[in-house]
Amino acid sequence: MPCSPFTLPENTICYPLADHRSKCPINFIKFYESDDISPPPNMSYSVLNAFARASLTDKFYVMVTSNQGTELPFIETKLEYRPCMLPS
Repeated sequence: MPCSPFTLPENTICYPLADHRSKCPINFIKFYESDDISPPPNMSYSVLNAFARASLTDKFYVMVTSNQGTELPFIETKLEYRPCMLPS
């Protein structure tokens, strides 16, 4: 069974339904301001609240991930605080 009904046919990965939660790969990652989380409609997603503000006036960002995107899965992802975590 496809991991996601939204995945493009050429990017579809299949597992038994019972294995979806543990085996379907992440194929959607996006950063949002914490008060503006708006992934595509009908998408199940997880929010990682790991990005603290430097001061109370700074914006707070979260990372949203899902295995219900439309693209191929991410093979490797590396997150670092510098130089690009805070968009300008």
